[in-house]
Amino acid sequence: MVKLSLTLFNEEGKNVPRAEPKTLDVELDDYSKVIDQACDLFGIPPPERAQWVLQVDATKTYMTDNVSLQGALRGQEARSPVVNLRKRPSVRAGQIIQHLTESSEPTKDSKDIVFQLRSKLTEPEFAEAFIEMDGIGAILRVVSNARGNTQTYAVAALRASMEYVSGMEVVMNTPTLIKELYTLVDSQVVGVCRGALELLFVMVGFKKDTGFASLHRAAKAYAQTQGSAPYANVVKLVESGKDLETMVNAFTLLNVMLITCPNDHKATKLLKVWADLGLNDRLRAVTDVQHTEFQAQLEIYEETSGVNLRTKASRMEAMVRSLRSKLQTYEEQQSLVLLLKEELKRTQQFIREAWDSGVIISIAPMKRFLGPLQPEYPVDLSFLKVAQIEREKSKGLAEDKEKLKLLTDTLQQQLQEEKDTNEQLKVQLQAARINAQEKATILERETILKHQFIEKAKTLEAQLIEIIKELEVESNSRFQAESDLSLAHTRIIQLEQDQAKLLADSDLLRNEYERLRREYQLLETRNMELARSAEVLNSTASNGNGSAVFSPPPPPPVSSLSAPVDAPLPPPMPPPPLPPKSRMDIVNSVKVNEMDSGVSLNAAGEDEPMFGVAPPPPPPPGPGKMPPPPPSLGKVVKPTKPPVIPGTKMKPLYWKRIIMPQTTRPTVIWDEVLEPKFDTQEFEVLFGQKQRENPFSVSDAANAEADNKTGKDRPVTLLDHKRSNAIAIMLAKLPITPVIITALDTLDSSILTKEIISALITIGIPTNEEIALLTAPEVVPEKLDKPERFLLEMSKQQFLRERLKCWLFTLELSENTKNITRTLEQIDQACQVVRNSDNFKKILGITLALGNYMNGGSAQRGQADGFSLEVLDTLVTTKDQENKTSVLEYIAKVARQRYPRCTAVIEEFQNVSPSIGSLQDLQIDILALSSSIKTHMALMDTALQGLPQVSYFVSKLPALMNAAQAASEKYLASLDVVMDRYKGLLEFYGYPRSAADKDIPTPTLFGWISNFILNFQRACEKLDKAEEEAKKLASKQEAANAAAKAGKPAPNVGQKIAQGLDPVAALANAIKSGQNIQLRKKQPAG
Repeated sequence: MVKLSLTLFNEEGKNVPRAEPKTLDVELDDYSKVIDQACDLFGIPPPERAQWVLQVDATKTYMTDNVSLQGALRGQEARSPVVNLRKRPSVRAGQIIQHLTESSEPTKDSKDIVFQLRSKLTEPEFAEAFIEMDGIGAILRVVSNARGNTQTYAVAALRASMEYVSGMEVVMNTPTLIKELYTLVDSQVVGVCRGALELLFVMVGFKKDTGFASLHRAAKAYAQTQGSAPYANVVKLVESGKDLETMVNAFTLLNVMLITCPNDHKATKLLKVWADLGLNDRLRAVTDVQHTEFQAQLEIYEETSGVNLRTKASRMEAMVRSLRSKLQTYEEQQSLVLLLKEELKRTQQFIREAWDSGVIISIAPMKRFLGPLQPEYPVDLSFLKVAQIEREKSKGLAEDKEKLKLLTDTLQQQLQEEKDTNEQLKVQLQAARINAQEKATILERETILKHQFIEKAKTLEAQLIEIIKELEVESNSRFQAESDLSLAHTRIIQLEQDQAKLLADSDLLRNEYERLRREYQLLETRNMELARSAEVLNSTASNGNGSAVFSPPPPPPVSSLSAPVDAPLPPPMPPPPLPPKSRMDIVNSVKVNEMDSGVSLNAAGEDEPMFGVAPPPPPPPGPGKMPPPPPSLGKVVKPTKPPVIPGTKMKPLYWKRIIMPQTTRPTVIWDEVLEPKFDTQEFEVLFGQKQRENPFSVSDAANAEADNKTGKDRPVTLLDHKRSNAIAIMLAKLPITPVIITALDTLDSSILTKEIISALITIGIPTNEEIALLTAPEVVPEKLDKPERFLLEMSKQQFLRERLKCWLFTLELSENTKNITRTLEQIDQACQVVRNSDNFKKILGITLALGNYMNGGSAQRGQADGFSLEVLDTLVTTKDQENKTSVLEYIAKVARQRYPRCTAVIEEFQNVSPSIGSLQDLQIDILALSSSIKTHMALMDTALQGLPQVSYFVSKLPALMNAAQAASEKYLASLDVVMDRYKGLLEFYGYPRSAADKDIPTPTLFGWISNFILNFQRACEKLDKAEEEAKKLASKQEAANAAAKAGKPAPNVGQKIAQGLDPVAALANAIKSGQNIQLRKKQPAG
């Protein structure tokens, strides 16, 4: 029975008791009973008791079972040991990780949690649980998302977690964590950047074998996302003006990567990349930085890379400074060493006296000072006699002083030699400086001239760009002008046709006028005869009655009514005058008269005949009447205002002009309107027409005139503009035409590739219309443009289209046949593997047994002899009661137990995939190939009839086409064999043979099986991982039990990467100062 003094900790682990400490008498043989009694004492409900654990306050040891309980409290029955009741480390770590993960935005609570996290990580058990539960990933996410103090606190917590070996291994084994840590190098917060660099080179230095590869991959991936070279963000930190510690850490990281590089080839590549980024130039600019660690890293870089950043004198001076610093430190420590010697002597005397009197055994502090008495320790504690050791050390120090003095003398001698050398160098340097100044002056002048040349070049380039733009605009204008000219030409042709039509109409009207004139003459003759008859009647009547019957008016003279037939036609007679109208009526009826009568009115309201249309002749007179005389023509009203002549051509204003006659007329508004004066110059600027630039400039005219003088003609273009451009673009990528023709005759695919042949078929073959156009008698071939000349040359090649198509088919045939052969082989192999695999049959047997058991008692699904393979996809989704384990995982478990070798099915089925192709698609491809062969055979036969027998096409192509035809027949036969084999496979698995056509094509069947094998592999990997973790856990548990029996903490729990209160700082300082670093063999200077 042991009496415990219990203290309750809150969830945060702070020693704030919920109540006063309480005592509890417990037995040490049942841990579960003890924890229940402790929880009852503080009112903790049973469901939550699994989260709590007991901890010895003095040793901070957790008690989790009977062994650890007895080991921690055994032998303390006489005392009341203080025991803490607190939540388990894993529970506290899970709560913190959950809070960090769920907090998308930083809050005051999350800031406090991150701040306290570093102190919590000093507890090894909590740190191990935190690391195991992916706490490092949660911290990195906080560092990436947070700002300000929270980010700084998170970096400190990350550093604390990476002090542990387990934390360092988690980071190194997780590429995403390394990449996130590497991205912090670009942080704008100096502390975050500096801390990330330190953690990176500590990580690489801790695990040299895997550290380089992990960080190198992260640097390359980050550089790819940023579009830069690897390590560019680290190299730019090695620069004067940056934070000194940050610069030292960045330089140290580069050195560590160079030292841990696995081979010289990679090291050389790294040095080249860094040199291209300017690392050597940056280092040369900061070689005078008097910082111990930086100088150490500078020496390491020079020794490893072979790059001389400093002169020999500078390196010797740095070495002397380092030795003097060490000597000064040593001398400063001597007083402390003497004091410690005296204290050690007194302590040795005190321990001897205490030991002799037996007091030392009962004093606990002395026991801890002495440590456990082990057999190798002498009984008389002679190991505490340090006098002899100190004398030996003093002797060694004296020898070191002598060596140091000798080395100092040697260095002084070397320095003197260096000084003499330096004096000589100074003289040479002075002469070189004068020479350099002269060269610098010359170089400066050259630089000025170069800058002037560059400025002129830039100016000329800008002018050239402007000229190109102007030429483009001019070209567009020319193209537009050509289009307008073409439209105008079309319009002129149309107007000429209209004019011809109008002339034809005019001839018809003249003929009609001639007919009417003749009728008029006949009527005139008839009137004359009637007049004579009337005279006869009148004379007869007057003789008989004395009065006349009627007296017609005298006819006009014959000369005025008739004209000779051969005389020129008189102008058409105008229509009779309109009845008088008012001026406003005339103005208002202009449109109506124009539309209805076919004539236009002038401003005076008079009719004006339309262009090209003659007015109709006057109607013939009625019987017994003479035609009226021709009316007089209307008087034309002329403008009375003086003409206006603008200073420039103005934009027209389209209106209908009104001109007032000066004769009697009614008053209108225009009599009362006055025209004021205005600024004509401003008006011309605003509404004058823009002067179009002449598309044919003076220079063009001069060039054209010069060309005409020299007899130089522009090339003739006969093709359509779009067609000509397409051919010109194609020709820019092709060899010259004779080479093309030679390659075509010899079937040289190294010159005419498949792409070129395809382009020639599409663009380079002239049509019949183009051939007729290019071979016209008036066409001079030498004056044709390049596209026209090319088509003319191609038109001379016999059966060009047939030859090109057949040749392209033979070039593509190899690739097509390879695809068909590969698909046939893959389907055939898959069918054989699926049919003959014994391991797959065993797994299907396990599945059948488990399925029958699950369907026991079911009349529809139970007692099955087999099953359709589509159920294989559902095995991975059918879970157990707790939704953790699938049926497929259980199948894998049983298979590994009953048939340990059945996992070989994964390798057997690695080529079974739904992507190998479908037999139906393969059949279509083979039939298409056979049809294409027949089509090209017909083209070949057409070409062979007209080509000479000595041509390369005739001698080679038939053999190729015959071989292709034979291969097509072979593929059809192989397809039948594979199709029959696949149908037999379906029949073997219980499906009808007809299912191969539609219901279960090859992608479907192989997809079921492939997915099942893939999920089976994942299940096996999951089982392997679980077994490995179980072994590790059992090993840890055994070690913990053994340690608990001995009263010691569990081994490897809380193991850190280095000794001291700050292991990361200790290891970082050792790396930065160059301790324990094995340098690589010096690289050749780059």
